[in-house]
Amino acid sequence: NIVFGINANNRVVIFLGDLDQIDIGDRVIMWLKSYNIDSDHILVDTELYRAQLGCEFSKPIIEKRILKLRDAFFQYIKSKYGISLFHLESEIEDKAKDLRKPVNYSESEIKENIILLDGLLNEGIDCDELRKLYVKFISPLPNNFRDLKTRKLLQGIIASKSDDNTAKKLMSPLFYLNDLRVCFAHLISQSEVDAIKEKIVIAYELSSFSEYRKLYNVLISGLYDLYKYLRITEF
Repeated sequence: NIVFGINANNRVVIFLGDLDQIDIGDRVIMWLKSYNIDSDHILVDTELYRAQLGCEFSKPIIEKRILKLRDAFFQYIKSKYGISLFHLESEIEDKAKDLRKPVNYSESEIKENIILLDGLLNEGIDCDELRKLYVKFISPLPNNFRDLKTRKLLQGIIASKSDDNTAKKLMSPLFYLNDLRVCFAHLISQSEVDAIKEKIVIAYELSSFSEYRKLYNVLISGLYDLYKYLRITEF
C-alpha cells in the first residue's frame, strides 16, 4: 500500500514520511529495516519523483502499451478491410488485468507474464480472419496456405510489405514468446526444455537462461517493436 520508486541503481526508493502508514506492529517494518542502506541520492530521475513532486503522469507499463498497439492495428484492419481480427475480447480484457510490471524479475514473475502475453497475443487473434487478410496480400498463394497458423500468416503479411528477412526479425519475438510459454507451462521432456532454453540464450546473447531481467526486457522490447510496426505501417 506504499508508493515506491526504483532508481537507476535498481534500488527501491520510499519517502520517509510514507513509512508512517505502516502499523508499528507490522513485521514488514523489520523486513524494511533489514534491507535499509545509505541513500545513493539518485531520486530525481525516477517515476516516483516525477509523479509525486513533478505531477507528471507515468506511461502505462509497456505490456499494456503493446496491447493498445495490438488493438489499434486490429481496428485499422477492420475499418479498412472489414476483417475483424478481434477474438474472445471479453476474456482478453479480463486476462490483461493480471499483467504486472516485474519488480524483482524472478522466474515466477516473468513466467506469469509470458504465459499471459502468449495467450493475449498468440491466441488472441482470429486465425480464420487473419487468413482472409493474408489472401489479400499474397500472390500467388502457397499450396499450404490453408494450413498456416497465426504467426506464419502474420509473417507473410509483413513480408509482403517489406522482405522476408525483415518479417522474420520482426516476428521472432512472437515465436520466442510461444517457445517460452511451452517451456514454462507445458509438460514436455527435459531435453525439449533444454533445447528451448539454449535457443533463447543464443538469440538474446544471455550468459545463461537465468539472466531473467535481460531475457524479459529483450523479449518485451521486440514485441513492442513488432506491434508498433503493425500499427504505423500502411497495409
